Amino acid sequence: KIVVAELIGAEKTLGLRIENRVITAFTKPEAVRFGWRLGDCLVVLGRQRVASQEALLAGIAAAKEALRSNGNPMEFL
Repeated sequence: KIVVAELIGAEKTLGLRIENRVITAFTKPEAVRFGWRLGDCLVVLGRQRVASQEALLAGIAAAKEALRSNGNPMEFL
C-alpha cells in the first residue's frame, strides 16, 4: 500500500510515468520516497479497482483534486 499525502514539485504531480497501469519511470526522483518501485502495477486507487489505464488516470485526477481541496491522501495498491 502506498499513501501519498502531498504532490511533488511546482506541477503538483505524482512524479511517475505510468503505462498500462505499470510504473515505467520516475519523472521526479522524489517519488521514490513514497515507496514506489519501477514495475509496480497499480490495481486499486482509494477503494476502487482500476481495470484500465484510462480508469486509473481518471481516478488519479479525481484523487488529486480531493487532496488539494480537503487534504484526503491518495491510497494505491
